[in-house]
Amino acid sequence: MRSARIWLLLISALTARAALGQPAQNSDISFLLGPVTGTAQAIAGSNASVSVSGAVNLQFGFAHTIHSYSFADLWLEWPVALAYGGNADVGRGVSAAADSSSFVTPGVRLHVPLGSRVSCYAAAGGGYGSFDRGHVDINTGIRVEAGRTYHGAFDFGAGMDFRLTRLLSLRGEVRDFVTGKGLGGVRGSNHPLFGFGVAFHF
Repeated sequence: MRSARIWLLLISALTARAALGQPAQNSDISFLLGPVTGTAQAIAGSNASVSVSGAVNLQFGFAHTIHSYSFADLWLEWPVALAYGGNADVGRGVSAAADSSSFVTPGVRLHVPLGSRVSCYAAAGGGYGSFDRGHVDINTGIRVEAGRTYHGAFDFGAGMDFRLTRLLSLRGEVRDFVTGKGLGGVRGSNHPLFGFGVAFHF
């Protein structure tokens, strides 16, 4: 909730600045939505598998230009990603609330224009991840609870931005958040997220 309030204050301040008619567009706010991958797994040593529904991720961020080169612009960015694992059904009366995770990884983004409306970019940063493991219900009435884990994280990714108007663009990207192994329901260290949405420029 505290993070949400901070974001609301930031968006309000930036919207007010845009309303004053600032001529230069050197900041943006983006909102992306996409699936969570790798959430269906087979159980080792058996023929059972886990099916997951409702897995989705939401990414939003603020970025500001810090330097312009002849071929590209360098941005300082503050991305936040929220991944919700949804509900997992193992079968035979066993179900679980799937893991969820969040990432805050400030870093840099390099935008390269490909035309008057299209640009591509690469991004990298570092920060932390928060992982919330849910509970497991078994038909015998047994419930297994778990808690939250925090771990350092870094991310890298790439995307494309297509300008619809001076103030609005469509944006799609893939970003991989790298942490310790076995966090957020992922066996390895990688947490790739795909997102598509919009960006507001001012």
